[in-house]
Amino acid sequence: MNRLHLRWLSPTFRVGLIRVLVAVGFTGCKGCEEGMAKDEIPLPTLEAITPGSGIAGTDVPIKLTGTTFTEGSRVNTTDPKIIPDGTKVVSPTEISTTLKIDGSVVAASYQISVTNATGESIKRDFEVRPPAPSLTLIEPGSIPRGAGVVRVTLSGANLTGATDVNAVGIVTTIRTVTATSIQADFAVGFGVTEGSHPVTVTTPSGTSSPNSLSVGTPPAPVLNSISPSSGLNGTTFGVRLTGANFLDPVSAVVTGVGLSGLTVMSPTELKGTLSIPDGLDPVTYTVAVATPFGQSNALPVQGIRPPPTLVFLAPARGIQGTTTVVRLTGTNFPVSGTTVAVSGTGVKIPSLTRNSATQIDAPFEIDAAAPIGFRDVTVTTASGGTSAPVRFEVVAPEPLTLTSISPNGAAFGQKVTVTLVGTGFRAGIGISAGTGIEVSNIVVVDATHVTAQFLIQGTATFGDHKVTVTLGTQVSNAVIFNIV
Repeated sequence: MNRLHLRWLSPTFRVGLIRVLVAVGFTGCKGCEEGMAKDEIPLPTLEAITPGSGIAGTDVPIKLTGTTFTEGSRVNTTDPKIIPDGTKVVSPTEISTTLKIDGSVVAASYQISVTNATGESIKRDFEVRPPAPSLTLIEPGSIPRGAGVVRVTLSGANLTGATDVNAVGIVTTIRTVTATSIQADFAVGFGVTEGSHPVTVTTPSGTSSPNSLSVGTPPAPVLNSISPSSGLNGTTFGVRLTGANFLDPVSAVVTGVGLSGLTVMSPTELKGTLSIPDGLDPVTYTVAVATPFGQSNALPVQGIRPPPTLVFLAPARGIQGTTTVVRLTGTNFPVSGTTVAVSGTGVKIPSLTRNSATQIDAPFEIDAAAPIGFRDVTVTTASGGTSAPVRFEVVAPEPLTLTSISPNGAAFGQKVTVTLVGTGFRAGIGISAGTGIEVSNIVVVDATHVTAQFLIQGTATFGDHKVTVTLGTQVSNAVIFNIV
């Protein structure tokens, strides 16, 4: 009778199919036995990899879970630079190993599988992430307390995908990110403590080692320019000040001028209103600014003499061959540095008398051959410019005539002051009264009036004397003066 023999051919297989060889009288079939054993082991299955990612350049312990993990099972990767090390079959459903990921491995998705004596499992993805970020340089490396929002450049490596820039005690905002550089805004207010502040960068691959940013005492302000840096005396206008270290509260430090409404536009720009005092002379003032941390250098501001104005002339005409004192009325006539000009030829002004900032007297010497007509009269001041013109007319002299004498008579031995009325009277006029009448103290009051003294001498004759006025070659008509 044939007997049935059951025996364990491989006691190390704890879970799985039990290989059974039924001995029914067959002998010498070892190959049949081995073929049957191999065909009866299923392929391994890989269900999960924990963790499912790792960082390039690191060793990552992982756990693989699945089925049919047998002794001698191998862990495979699709990149020769990702090397499983220390693989251990913990159970038919679990394998542990350490992936040694070379630092040159590019961040990407790679595949891992398990192979047993029967074959290879399906592949599962394993993500290789970039190395952890490193932070090597912070620029600027020092920021004064109270500087406000400052754009900071952080340099290093593996910064792509940065999710956070952490500066202890400082609010930061990431603006731009590349693999080697991050631009971030650091809000450094007055509430930030002075000293060293650790700064780190975080990416999906981890957090960098800290680097240091120094927060220091705010420096004194620096003033580089004022625009505009000059203005007319007596005016108020807006100015822009540029420099460095401007922060609130800011105040003006000035000499002679007013600087108000200072507003901090940025750490390098201020705006305000400048008032220059009234006055006729150019003056240089100085302007500086101050913060709680010091005072800036001072810059000059120039007060400019305002331009003169000429409103009218009195008289506004003059006669050929005469000198007429003309009063010029206007504004901004300074004590010195003023000239008066008359266009054309034949009129000279030898001197000026400044009565006030609004009034000048000037003798107009009009040549006898000066062309008749209108001239432009202007006033010019040093550093102030030239006024708009006002018209002055040169006219021909009126005919020399004599209309009356008052009184028109006198007695022997008398000395009388007489007034002659006529036309064409001007400087240089002479009076002829005949024999025995001495004429003195001739005064031209205006073009129609002359006064003089007549002394009636003993040689004079009784009766009428013909009196005439002369000017150069001109002789007027005669008027009777009677001696009684």
